[in-house]
Parts: sequence; structure tokens; C-alpha cells
Amino acid sequence: MLEDNLVIFKGNKDGIAVMLDDTADFDTLKGALRKKVAAAKNFFGGAKTNISFQGRVITTEEEAELLRIISRQANLEIAFVTGTKHAELASTAITPAMTFISNIDPDSGTDEGMTMFFSGTVRSGQSLRYDGSIVILGDVNSGAEVIATGNIIVLGAARGMLHAGCLGDMRAYTAAMCLAPVQLRIGDIITYISKDMTRKGKKRPGPSYAYVNDGQIYLSPM
Repeated sequence: MLEDNLVIFKGNKDGIAVMLDDTADFDTLKGALRKKVAAAKNFFGGAKTNISFQGRVITTEEEAELLRIISRQANLEIAFVTGTKHAELASTAITPAMTFISNIDPDSGTDEGMTMFFSGTVRSGQSLRYDGSIVILGDVNSGAEVIATGNIIVLGAARGMLHAGCLGDMRAYTAAMCLAPVQLRIGDIITYISKDMTRKGKKRPGPSYAYVNDGQIYLSPM
């Protein structure tokens, strides 16, 4: 097959479908994607959009590599990554994955399973949901929500609604460089953070994490 046909972009009502050839090796496919994205920047428009990969089965690591190529080459902010491999999440009310995803298999501790890496700010009115743990390289603004079946880690300020362990996992935790959410949930336990924490002139909360112990949510500094 000609290299031009290894990757094909198709616009639809949900965003952009990236059609991938199922016979080429992955390195060749990545090269073809880089060339195609560079030549089709106007097609992407540098805006925020949804992305879906079709035509071949890819691993989460491969998906992450393809997403990096698209986001960097096209200066594109990816809102959602959709695909049939995430269809089983519909029964748990968790939407498809967003941005970069990778497997985590630590040498010690518990296996966190699937983890999504989201680069950017989750803005008011936006909802970020994932069946697994979420790491956000940015802020969660007031009015936004982040919901995960696993843990939630925010490498920035968390001021929206955070719900870790949303399917009842009481072992889940939430951590942030500035943990001051309007509402915090872990499993089926809900707590509200005092507005004094975010009042103008109040000292900014430092890095901290929240966890459940004896049926209550506790906040501790990191």
C-alpha cells in the first residue's frame, strides 16, 4: 500500500477519525502519521477536538505515541480519545479516555492498572472521566469535575469537583499541589472543603492528599 494511504483523516460530527492501515508495522505507521499531520495542519485547525483511531487494534502505549505526534505536529488540544475498545465503560457511566494513556506496573505497592495523563487545564463546565487513575498536568478550575474509578493526581491547583474511586473503591486517593476542591468524593463518601481555604488573601494550600480512614476523608500534607 502507498504510504499516503497508511493514514487517512476523516472529519465527522464527533471530531476527527484517524484511519490506520492494519498491515504496516507501527514505526512505518508513525512516520506516515507525522508526514500526514504536517501536511494537514489546516485540517486540524489547531483547535480542540475529539480523536478516534480506527482500522487496526493498537495498545494504549501505541495510542499515546500517536496522540503525541498529532498534538505536537498540529498544535492540537485533544479533548477526547474515543474508540470501540472503551465501549465497555458505558455501563459504568465513565466516558472514553482522554489524551495520553499508559500502563502502570510498579515494582512495589498496588497495581494502579490503567492511568490517563491529561495535559492542560480542565476548565469550568468540562468533565474529565476515566476508568482507571487520572494524572492531570495542569489545573482543575472551579466548575469543572474529574471522576475516576482509581486515583486522581493533579500537578497543579484542584478547585473543582473531584471523585476518586467512583465505583466504590475506598482505597483510592486524591492528591494535588494545591488541593482545594469545592467538593471531594472518595468512593461513596463526600466532603466539602471550607471556602476559607480559597478565600482571597488566605495562604495557598500546599501539596496535600486525601484518603479514607474509618469511613472519613482525611487531608494530609505531602
